[in-house]
Amino acid sequence: MTITFQFNRRLYSCHLVKTDNTSVLKIKNEKGELLTVTKGCPTATKTKGKVVETIDLRERRHLNLFNLIRMAVISLEVDEKNSLLQEKDKSISNLEKQLHILQERNEIISQQNSHIPKELGRRLMILEEELEKKRKENQDLQTKMQQMAAEDDSSELNITEAVKSSFAKIWSRLHENDQRDLLLSARHFHRSESRGFGAMLGDYKEAGMRLSAVPERMVRVITKNFYHYLERTSNWDVINLLKENNKLGKETLGALPRLITDQWYTFDEKVLKKEALTEQDYNNLFKIKKLTEEESQFYLPIRDHFARFVTVWQTPFSQWLKQTTLAASSLDKIRLLRNLAIHEDAFYRWQYLELRAIVCGGQTSDDRVEKGILFDIYG
Repeated sequence: MTITFQFNRRLYSCHLVKTDNTSVLKIKNEKGELLTVTKGCPTATKTKGKVVETIDLRERRHLNLFNLIRMAVISLEVDEKNSLLQEKDKSISNLEKQLHILQERNEIISQQNSHIPKELGRRLMILEEELEKKRKENQDLQTKMQQMAAEDDSSELNITEAVKSSFAKIWSRLHENDQRDLLLSARHFHRSESRGFGAMLGDYKEAGMRLSAVPERMVRVITKNFYHYLERTSNWDVINLLKENNKLGKETLGALPRLITDQWYTFDEKVLKKEALTEQDYNNLFKIKKLTEEESQFYLPIRDHFARFVTVWQTPFSQWLKQTTLAASSLDKIRLLRNLAIHEDAFYRWQYLELRAIVCGGQTSDDRVEKGILFDIYG
């Protein structure tokens, strides 16, 4: 089925061609130019008249085409949902017609208890045929609707059950906002995987943003409680120092590692931004991050207060924060990945797998195994 949609104030049409092995998306603009994309393929073909051009969608100069593909896929998904609603409306209309036919039939029968004229008899026979036709049509619609709804519900249910199962030991200890973002991240990841178009091109941004919101929320809780501790213990000199240097209220992933330690492991940003990594890239993925001398002088006295705060703060976060290098390293890695998910044009599959492993535990794309900060804290 061909549908139309708008992108950048221009009108496009698109349709999906499915075969046994793959799916092909075709997008046409008002000028008749055709963009063809095969599911899972990072390249596309652009046809203008008799000229056919192969385009690598991973190149930054083709970002607009990548976004066009994303909009086309979303439009197809919306159209599918609308079709389901239309089928439901049609089913309701059929039921109403059935009722009308039954009422007319009963009226004829009630008027003639024994002798039904030929004309009325023929009309009654026609009504019976129409009624049977509507019954069958409505039954087919109900079956189709149930299949479409079941596929949708089954997918959502399977993802929800899989996430809850993987967090079975700690799920009840997580905040409901964290539970929500973990589920949404998993659903967006699954959608990108199953959608195929754009999945190889870095269409994991929404999944990455949802997942990174969990540790960012944790950081806000930790730093706010630290500031409350400073107030309760009347450490006004530290509070004033933070205010003067515009550090107070900076409850961010980037600020907390500096309160924990003066050095940690993090990503090499040049390697981190690559679309795909070689074995050599994985070997160079991490580096040691050290504070400058000026930063060290500023944070050293504050860090002593933070260490005392961690000792007296009776929460699941405390034991994790005492693992200073591990905690600071995890937070800074998450910070860099979150920045890519929010600010860069693409967030690649391997980057999402790194983020998921750090937050939730599991394997990375190069088969490293991480415990995950959520299990470190709540497990």
